[in-house]
Amino acid sequence: MIELSRSKLVSIYLKEQDIFSVHSVLEDDIYGIELDMEVKADELVITSIKGRWIRQENHYCALALPVLEEMVGWRIDRNFFRKARKFAGRKACIQFADLIIECADAIMDVVRERGQLISEKGTGEEKKTEKYPPEDERIMVTTPKGDEERTIAASEKKDEMDGYMEVDVEMGSTIIDLHVHSFPQSPCSNASVDEMIETAKAIGLNGICLTDHNFMWNEEDLIKLREKHGFLILSGSEVTTDQGDVLVFGFKGKIDHFIKIEDLHKLVKSSGGVMIVAHPFRGFLTFSADELGLNPREASQRKVFKYVDAVEVLNCKVSQRENNMAASVADILDMPKTGGSDAHNVSEVGLFATRFHRRIRSEAELVEALLSRAYGPIAYRKSGG
Repeated sequence: MIELSRSKLVSIYLKEQDIFSVHSVLEDDIYGIELDMEVKADELVITSIKGRWIRQENHYCALALPVLEEMVGWRIDRNFFRKARKFAGRKACIQFADLIIECADAIMDVVRERGQLISEKGTGEEKKTEKYPPEDERIMVTTPKGDEERTIAASEKKDEMDGYMEVDVEMGSTIIDLHVHSFPQSPCSNASVDEMIETAKAIGLNGICLTDHNFMWNEEDLIKLREKHGFLILSGSEVTTDQGDVLVFGFKGKIDHFIKIEDLHKLVKSSGGVMIVAHPFRGFLTFSADELGLNPREASQRKVFKYVDAVEVLNCKVSQRENNMAASVADILDMPKTGGSDAHNVSEVGLFATRFHRRIRSEAELVEALLSRAYGPIAYRKSGG
């Protein structure tokens, strides 16, 4: 099985007798970040917070850094962890949210060791941090059932959603996020499968596909999830090949190792499955296509396009330039296009999706629809970040 590694390091020292100075680092196969915080030791109030990217996924990541400074003045108490994940994870970056929570947790450990008492009722300083919607605030969303509007309590788990639909759902169509990762099946994900499903329901999607890395959900577990949530949950897999990542549907075999694209194609097609190349130009995170002298027609000659049935052209983990390149190549090759969030946390679910011009109720119907070419990618949800 292919495993992704992640390491976190948090160090704390007492500065000037009344200030905790915290330095932390997070490193995994995609991200590298550092965080420095200073916290008043007696009141546990953040007085300074600075983030830095060592290695980032795309140029949008830098926009998270100024948001972190809005947390100056927050008090670390029992409510801090939920609020920090909601605020920093939604407005800044879920990776920084995780690191902030690690830092706060470490501070709390030090406080407990020192025997310092923390008021459950809070102080005036704590009130300064109430920048969030109150618990009874309502969020308005539009469902795919006509013009009906409903409200969701902000205190429910669905409050992780950060946007709304920006398309109208056609009668007889189905909108599915074809690219979703859950933890622990995908170690790089930050949300459980239940959190992903509930968010998808809250924002009005018709279904999601669980495409965990080199992992295939078994039908028994899928049935339990469908019954539990009353929602369309389909299974696929994101397989690592010598030509990049490929989304596979309609194939139940186990592929937990690096595989050649030709071998994957034989396995999937022998079982009647479908292959979609995922984020085919994510390699342009450092160099733009212009700098490499590569145009769409040249890019269309990549080997992977000879073995897949469709091209993912909307993916929130890559830049607009990279999505545009994928779309241009799909046009040149006359290949159908799909959209999928590539969600690794709840704030990303449904940012992009695929609209099918038919009802889909099973994996068999999904495969049939993908082979029909009667579908297209959509920007489903506007991001609050």
